[in-house]
Amino acid sequence: MNNESFQPGEPYMKTSRLRFNHRIFSVLLINSSAGRASLCGLLWAVAFSVLGTSSFAQAPGWSRGQQLLGITQEECRKRSASALRAEGYRVDYDAGAFSVGIKSVHTAVLMCNPAPEGKTWVNIVVSSNGDGGGEQRQRLQAQMERSGIVSGGGDNPIVGVWTWAFAPPGQSPRDQGTVKFTEDGKMSWSGGSYGTWRRAGNTLVLKWSDKNAEDTLTLSNDARTLSGTNNSGWSIRATRQNP
Repeated sequence: MNNESFQPGEPYMKTSRLRFNHRIFSVLLINSSAGRASLCGLLWAVAFSVLGTSSFAQAPGWSRGQQLLGITQEECRKRSASALRAEGYRVDYDAGAFSVGIKSVHTAVLMCNPAPEGKTWVNIVVSSNGDGGGEQRQRLQAQMERSGIVSGGGDNPIVGVWTWAFAPPGQSPRDQGTVKFTEDGKMSWSGGSYGTWRRAGNTLVLKWSDKNAEDTLTLSNDARTLSGTNNSGWSIRATRQNP
């Protein structure tokens, strides 16, 4: 795994811009510290939100990492979008061999390039006006290594119908119907309640609109079960139904 990071103001690279899909990408063309051209195309693409002028003082920091995974390029591409969503990014572009996600001051590009023996190189570049992108890049790399990330619901492992079980504190959860999650962040229980849901990484927070209840659940590594408690201490366990 190869990684590198740079903070704003470091005299590392010269940039040129190209317009793609109505967004501005900065393509790093010359590694001046090595004194030679290193044209890398989209391998070195870092998505920037262009605000004001483009002086080095205002440019975001960035971090790049590369990892070799024993998966196909198609599997890599699917994992890319799921990895972005798992870390709370809005997927802004997902086609061809790369995905782009935006979260607050962070913009991430995940690229999948074929490697020998049926493996795939994963290149992740994160630009950030916050921490320089290093921590975000590491979190995305960890997500890409998880084999269960794309299980169920297409690219979103939450969307779908789940068998729902719950019980008061000290008791084992018992089946109490089903809960359906939809792409627009809404949910409904077969018993009549409804509300909204949001996900950050493997943590799912459910807010029930018709009652003073909030569930905090953890998604399993294989994306098949949810478990946790609500704000009253009730135990909750859910199992994803087959599509």
